[in-house]
Formats: sequence, structure tokens, C-alpha cells
Amino acid sequence: MSHSIEQHPVVRRLKWKRRGLGALSFLISVLTMYVTLSLEWAIDLSSTKGMELVFTPWMGDGFWWIVIAIVGILMTTLSVDRYADNSSAVQVYPYVKDAPDWLHNANEIYEMVGELSGKLSVNIDRVYVVDQYIPNAFASFVFHRGHVVILYRNLLEIMDETSLRSVLAHEMAHAKSDDVLHRMINILPRILMGWVLLLKGVQLFGVLLLSNDVWTLLVRGGVLVGYASIVSILLAFIQWWENQYSQIKENLADVYGAAYTSVEGSINAFLRLNDRSHMVEAVTSALNSTFDNVTGKTLEAVLSKFPTGAKDMKWVMDVAIESYIENTIRALCVATKVDKGRQADVVSALKSELLAYVPSVEIKDNVLPEPPFAWKEFDWNHDGFLQGNELSAMVQALLEDPIALTDKEGSGTHPPTRERILLLATVFADDLK
Repeated sequence: MSHSIEQHPVVRRLKWKRRGLGALSFLISVLTMYVTLSLEWAIDLSSTKGMELVFTPWMGDGFWWIVIAIVGILMTTLSVDRYADNSSAVQVYPYVKDAPDWLHNANEIYEMVGELSGKLSVNIDRVYVVDQYIPNAFASFVFHRGHVVILYRNLLEIMDETSLRSVLAHEMAHAKSDDVLHRMINILPRILMGWVLLLKGVQLFGVLLLSNDVWTLLVRGGVLVGYASIVSILLAFIQWWENQYSQIKENLADVYGAAYTSVEGSINAFLRLNDRSHMVEAVTSALNSTFDNVTGKTLEAVLSKFPTGAKDMKWVMDVAIESYIENTIRALCVATKVDKGRQADVVSALKSELLAYVPSVEIKDNVLPEPPFAWKEFDWNHDGFLQGNELSAMVQALLEDPIALTDKEGSGTHPPTRERILLLATVFADDLK
């Protein structure tokens, strides 16, 4: 990491926020867990409610059970490489292992990881490409191995080489900062508290089952519902703080990824991911509103028909239905062993017949997703990649449109796409001139 980036005021502020939010989130979880352990139900089946809530400061009773639970959670979560023997996962680092035909750039990914590992000074134990239709990538950690990076197949299909390099750098920046380990430590109190609260809820349910009249049943049922509501709000509150911490870590990984590769690649990667997420939403809406039993494999086959940047949502939905029918007929031809030379004719004939019985998807506000931000309007040289003045113009348009790229993607552990792009545009303003 260059000294200039580390000293950038935005980066320094993000690092302070990461420390502060991490500590605050962990403290809130620990304090809430302590209060949870200190609350007990005093069972009294002779009363209508059947119990009273009693607060007795927890003095460490059952301490070893908590230690065992912590070790169990960490060992089952961080000691298993669930992709090592997964038939849908292909290892591409530290060496390429049995790459299928669809993974045509396995060697390029291997070279990128080796190059970026040296630049970031981080050891990556494994990189897998998983045969999944969702465009996704994430970092993981396995105790007896080390850092693992997972890429989904569809991510490779929508990314150019420069953007893919930025995505890899982003995930490897997570590894360099040990973000996976820090996140597990941060959420561990909430996980333990969740189990304790579940057991206390089971106690309430047991008291409910021992009701001896309708009124008692209603009162105790109301107590159980109220308890479940309070628990849900409490856990959501704690998770909100955890998400704020996680979003800051994503912001820092964005900056580091761009610094080690290019801001152009990082911003273009965000635009392509946002575009694809809208495509997945539109295709899923079209298929689920017309057909039953839409499988992941079917959705993957249909999504392969759509290029990056398609924005006519009505066209997307119509093509999705046609593609679904076509893929279903082709699968039926294979199952019934129709001669390969005749399959195209059979598919063409049956598709025309079936399409006549399928109504066009009705355009409704609650069905049709909003089209993504029209970033392709700024691709003036038509190479599918925004750079230089194109990126500057796109960022300016984003600033002038306060609702652009403000969808639900930012409601959890990741910041909204809009915020991520504008952050990079601020930190790397000189590079975009």
C-alpha cells in the first residue's frame, strides 16, 4: 500500500471508524449477552402468566459451557473448507485443478492471484471458482490452511479482465486485514445470545403447554409472542451495529483494491455487478410470475442469454420466458434421447406452439424492477468499459441524480453501490481527471 493512500484523510477516517465501530458493536453484543444471561424465568404455574422475569447478576455459572460453545462455533465455521470436495467448485490457485470447458480463463486468474499476493504481501491458500449463476465473490478463512477466496462463475462472465483484477484485489484486501476473523469474533456474542434466548423461549413454550384453561392459554401465548417480538427487535438492533462495522470494512477493501489495481477497474466492477443484480431480479420475477418450480440451473441457463448492460426490462422479461421454454424443451429432448440432429427442429416447433399459450408478462409496478443506472450512456468509445472522461461524466451524473443506485443492495453488510463509487471518486479524484 502506497504511503499516500494510507495518509489520505478519507482513508484515515475510515480506519478510525472501523476501530470504533468494531469495538462499539462488540461491546453492545457482550453487554446484551450479559443481561440475557442474568435474566431468568421464575416458574409459577399457579399464576396466570406462569412465570415472572427475575434479574440476577450473572456470576459465571456455566462458564465452561460457554467456552465449549465458542470453540464449537469457531471450529465448525472456520476449520472446514467446504469447497475442497465440492463438485461445483474448481480450484484455480495455488494451481489449476481439472478446469472444465466453461472456465476458460483459469490460468489468467492464477496469474492475477500470484501477482496481487506479492503486491499486497498476503498469503492466499486457495482460490475457487464455483459454478453459480449469482455474480458474487467473498473471502473466507480456514484455521489449518489460511485465507480462501471464492469467485462465482457468473462473476467471471460479466467482468472484463481489469474489473476482475480489482475484485480479486478487494477480496485479498479483506484477507490482508483478517476481516473474516474479526467478523467472527464480532458476531460471536450475538450467536451465543441467540441460543440462550432460544432456550428461554422454549421454557415459555413449555409453560404455555401446561395451561389449564383458555384464559391462561391466551395470557401465556401473549407473553410468548411479546417475548419473540422483543427478541427479534433486540437481535436486529445488534445486527444493525454489526452491519455498520462490516460496511466500513467493505469501504476500506474498496479503497485498497483500487489502489493496488485501478480505480477504473473497481468502479466498472461495481457498475457491472449492479447491472447484473437488476437482471437477476427481472428474470426471476418473470419466471416466477409465469412458471412453477423454477430451479437454479434453469435460471442460470436463462441468464446466459442476457448481455451486460441490457436495460429494457420488458424485453428482459419476454426473453426470459422464451428462454425458459426453450431450455425446458431441450432438456426433454435429451431425456427422451431425441437425435441431436433433430433437436433444433423439435425445439423450434414446440417453442412456437407453447409460446402461443403463454401470455406476455403484464407490466406492474410491483413486478417490474427498476432499470439500473444507465452507465452505458457514458461509454462514448463503445468498448464496454468506462475510463477517464467517461468515468468523470458518469460520476457527475450520479451526483446530480440523488436516487441513482440507491437500491436495497446497501441494506446489509455491504454499502450501497452509489456510496462505494462516490467514495472511490473522492479518494482517487486525481486519477479520474
